[in-house]
Amino acid sequence: MLVEGTDGKLHLIYHTDAIEEARKQGKLGVDNFVRIEKRFAKKKPVLCVDDLGDANVLLQNSSYFRKEAELLLRKGIQDVQPVWGGWLGQYQAKLQAELNHPDRRKREERGHSR
Repeated sequence: MLVEGTDGKLHLIYHTDAIEEARKQGKLGVDNFVRIEKRFAKKKPVLCVDDLGDANVLLQNSSYFRKEAELLLRKGIQDVQPVWGGWLGQYQAKLQAELNHPDRRKREERGHSR
C-alpha cells in the first residue's frame, strides 16, 4: 500500500495482519487520515493503525491540531513551514497557526517567567 505522509513523501507499507484487520474494520479508506506506527511488543515489531477518518474533516478539528502542536513543542519544534500545496499545505498551515496561536504564546511566556 502506498501512503502519502505529512512529511511529503510516499511510504510503502507492507500488507501485514494489522493492515488486514484495519481494512476489515473499514479503516484505511481513500482520503482518510491514518497514523501507522511501528511499536515493539515483547521485542517484536508490531504495526499500530489509527484511522482518524476523513482527512478534509480533520482540517477543521482544532483539538487535533492543539494536541499535535503540543507534541511538536515538547520535541523542541516551534515552526512548521507550509511548503506544499493541496491538502498537505492546508495541514501544515493549520499546524503552524496553532504553534503561533496567541493563547499558546501567552501560556509559554507565563511558564518561562516563573
